[in-house]
Amino acid sequence: MPRLAFQKQLDPDARRRARAARLLFQIGQRALKPLLEALSERQGVQRDIAISVLGHLGNRNAAPPLVRLALRPPEEEATVSVPAALVRRWRRSYRRRTPVKAKPKTALRVRAIVAAGRLRDPRTVPDLAKLLSNKSVELREAAAWALSELKQRSVRTHLQKGLADPKISVEIFSCVGLGRQGRPPVGAMIKVLLSSSRRPEVRAACAFGLGLAGDRRAIAPLLETLDEERADLATKSAWALGLLGSPTAVAPLADRLWSLEGERQRAVAWALGRSAKGARGRQGGGARLVIRNGRVDWRSYLTELAPSSRHLGQLALRRLMKKYGALVARGLRVALRRHRDLVLRVLRALDTERRGLSVAAFGLGSASGPVASKTLEPLARVLREEVARLVRHRDPDVRTHALRLAAKVGFAGMVNLVSLGLADSSSQVRRAAVEAAVIAVGRRPAWRPAFVRLLAASIGKLAWHEKLERIRGLGMLKARSALPVLRRYARSSHGFLVEFAVRALGRIGDRRALPELLAALRSGAAKVRLTAVLAVARVAPRASRAALARLARTDPDARVRAAARKALK
Repeated sequence: MPRLAFQKQLDPDARRRARAARLLFQIGQRALKPLLEALSERQGVQRDIAISVLGHLGNRNAAPPLVRLALRPPEEEATVSVPAALVRRWRRSYRRRTPVKAKPKTALRVRAIVAAGRLRDPRTVPDLAKLLSNKSVELREAAAWALSELKQRSVRTHLQKGLADPKISVEIFSCVGLGRQGRPPVGAMIKVLLSSSRRPEVRAACAFGLGLAGDRRAIAPLLETLDEERADLATKSAWALGLLGSPTAVAPLADRLWSLEGERQRAVAWALGRSAKGARGRQGGGARLVIRNGRVDWRSYLTELAPSSRHLGQLALRRLMKKYGALVARGLRVALRRHRDLVLRVLRALDTERRGLSVAAFGLGSASGPVASKTLEPLARVLREEVARLVRHRDPDVRTHALRLAAKVGFAGMVNLVSLGLADSSSQVRRAAVEAAVIAVGRRPAWRPAFVRLLAASIGKLAWHEKLERIRGLGMLKARSALPVLRRYARSSHGFLVEFAVRALGRIGDRRALPELLAALRSGAAKVRLTAVLAVARVAPRASRAALARLARTDPDARVRAAARKALK
């Protein structure tokens, strides 16, 4: 049974978790009596196993005995006899052995409270309320969590008392629990949220609790805390605004989306999608409770506290951009005209996809393609207006991303921008200009001759590593007008240049380059021969069959022999 309980809670496979839950429920319907009898033992493995398992059985009749076990006074705990000299070793004269009462087994009682809390039995409310007034911090915070899992009218009074507890963990569980009640004290929770004297962790828990409460009076205070420096407080406020799902929050959220990063940005994006839809509730999540060192771990609980589904989804993104695309684009324009760090962060978020705009800023990860391109057209229009200015930015990183994004959004003056980028003082910007030329030709093939001329014009004046980039770019452009340049470098004495030129000729696939490709098959460098094998197999497989057969038999490199045999098939 402990193994099934572990699988139900922590197994990464959803099917195994569901199977473990079904088996535990079946056990709970039949084996409850012997497990409850094991609770009456003073100590022993059977009692520990019973406590660990009862909370996962789904049988609420186990909850009251578990709470009564936690209420057991410390005097009833087992005692051990230890040498007093170990307790007061500085008193050497005090050598007699006396029975010293051990500390109460608080960890056991905490586990019993947590097990009862998982069962959510309203009959446990009076006993949990008593534990909420206990001197032990460990018991109070466990009781506060158990009460926060219940939705009973009588729970509200006890959780409001928990808001005044001196321990931060009790306050956190009380805030979240109040949000789950039918008529939560929204005014008191807003007061805690806006109080600068309260701990940020407590304010963050109250922010999420206000989202669970579903009262739209909390929208203005939650928007105010979105600008807090503490990331956890701002993130919880964003999740809460998404749970409220009010269209009135769309404009403020859109203004803040591009100025945030990481989890905060994903939370705001999710809240935008929910607010655009006008969805309320039905996403009230929670967090898995962990017991560590005999105490409930409130830090991990607060970190995991989030809606049950945090994925915006393509459908929600399309709905958002269709209805409020102008607001989101306005926020993007403002962000691109602020300080360098913010501009660079926004450009990086939009430039993670290879061919089109990225939706990573909306928490969707990789989702490029025609659907995403059409969806993000309002953002593309803003970028077309801004890239000409950003390509002349003082920072080379900004110029790099601006060049690539200009190609991805179809900027009309790409030939001039690529020309400017190829002459840039920064080598990474010059590389980005080559990439931008390749991307732009994919959108508008009519630009190919102009880009080929630009890449071929200055290739002879560059260092060898930049020559490689230009040669690679000419191959990616697949322009037959670049054959004279590439054939010249395929006859070079430098192995790196020959390798890249042969690869580029193979991409273009023109038979006029066959003499250079056959000559590369006799190169002394194995990498050049391997590249040439792949190129001739694409350009002229029949004309090169004899040369490939010779390599398949006699080449000293195993990779070349294998590639030649594969090309002959």
